[in-house]
Amino acid sequence: MAAVAVDNKYLRHYSVISNGCTPGWVELVRTDTGVYILNLLAEINPENRWIWPFTEAVMKAFEAIEENIETNKDEGPTALLTISSSSKFFSNGIDPTGSYTKVRVCRSLPTFITSFLTFKKNSFSQLFILPSSLLLLLLLLLLLLPPSSSHHELHSPLV
Repeated sequence: MAAVAVDNKYLRHYSVISNGCTPGWVELVRTDTGVYILNLLAEINPENRWIWPFTEAVMKAFEAIEENIETNKDEGPTALLTISSSSKFFSNGIDPTGSYTKVRVCRSLPTFITSFLTFKKNSFSQLFILPSSLLLLLLLLLLLLPPSSSHHELHSPLV
């Protein structure tokens, strides 16, 4: 695998986890004390909106962290710090259809949700807490789903 250059000047002296980096989307480094730093690059996706390619890049980084933890079990506890290179946005929310983002989104909403909920179940995923943006996505999905026929019949006006 080719070496990955880290864009953030403050992260350059840390160990790059190249299999967790996606150029233009995220970069992943590890400090000597065991802290993983996931930098949301905001290059291709300037507002760090949760769209499918961004989600894939973040999930790739999570899997690289899990793999690294499994490989280096005897190195002690670890932590994850997530930062953004954007001076304006950490994340500007979810955009599952890509309608607010200039980046092309090619996955459906159910695939987007499934990708969040199904990833490796090992040491790092046990510490994973659902991001608030995912909870908002699930709420939005519930609001957008058509009511079931039985639910609809209960709320239809009497004839």
